[in-house]
Amino acid sequence: LKFFVPGGEARSSAYRVLVRAQDDVIPFEKLIPGAPDLKTLFLQTDKSVYKPMDTDLLVTHEQGTLP
Repeated sequence: LKFFVPGGEARSSAYRVLVRAQDDVIPFEKLIPGAPDLKTLFLQTDKSVYKPMDTDLLVTHEQGTLP
């Protein structure tokens, strides 16, 4: 999934990402540091069940590079 980060030229210092599955009781929640050139978040799942400590969110700059 690809999410566009709102804010125009003014970006937040942090973004809260919360994902809840329909039949799952434990939501995925992560605080992502903001940056002036942070425009999108990519969320990808590659297994059917994630444990609470698993990380599965990658933040990239608009050019696709890592911060």
